[in-house]
Amino acid sequence: MNGVELLDDALRNKRFLPTGCDGIDTLLGGGLREGQLTEIVGPSSSGKTQFCLYVASNVAVKLCGSVVFLDTSNSFSPTRIASIVNQIFGPAVKEVFFNAFLTLSLLNIAFA
Repeated sequence: MNGVELLDDALRNKRFLPTGCDGIDTLLGGGLREGQLTEIVGPSSSGKTQFCLYVASNVAVKLCGSVVFLDTSNSFSPTRIASIVNQIFGPAVKEVFFNAFLTLSLLNIAFA
């Protein structure tokens, strides 16, 4: 399979996961690709973590999906994501959300 065929296959057979931000979904051609790792980069304090937590909340709640959050700095804050979920979806959704959310830090992976 060549590169063009791989791209064509990916476009036909992969679902898009909406980020919850229409403008970003448009830029990405429909959202994030299901089954692919997406790296978010930018300067310090530019909103990368906030965006990732928002997208994770959106996917877990609206699509009833499971989310894996890879935390490379061991700084995941359940309180912060609970606040985001509460603000966007309300307090009743928090328990359902946390049942679908898995976070892995490099320490967890290294010692697993």
